[in-house]
Amino acid sequence: LKGTIPREIGTLEFLHVLDLGDNNLKGIIGTEFGRLQHLRKLYLASNEFNGGVEAVPWLSSLKRVNVENNQLSGTLPFDLGKLKHLEEVRMGQNKLHGTIPSSLLRSPTLTKLDLHGNNISGGL
Repeated sequence: LKGTIPREIGTLEFLHVLDLGDNNLKGIIGTEFGRLQHLRKLYLASNEFNGGVEAVPWLSSLKRVNVENNQLSGTLPFDLGKLKHLEEVRMGQNKLHGTIPSSLLRSPTLTKLDLHGNNISGGL
């Protein structure tokens, strides 16, 4: 696949899994993703997405997110750790910076956190 993800993706309100990894997609992970309230797994790895990951904390049912190997930038949203079902976060090989939010480090459900290849600072 090539191009951008259409804004209409947000109308798929009962979507549980979105796997668009290993394509030539670009653009941002926009606010329309925040309307996917039943989404459990989001796989957008190995594309050319840029911008931040601010829409991810709005996905209240999310268990797994993999956005590795893109051009994502900015910081990790503080509310990411407030997702009640979040088990796996894979955001390696991007241009993220800053610290790991304390809410994420305290998440009782998180079993995998992969942020390699970014400019993350601070302690655990």
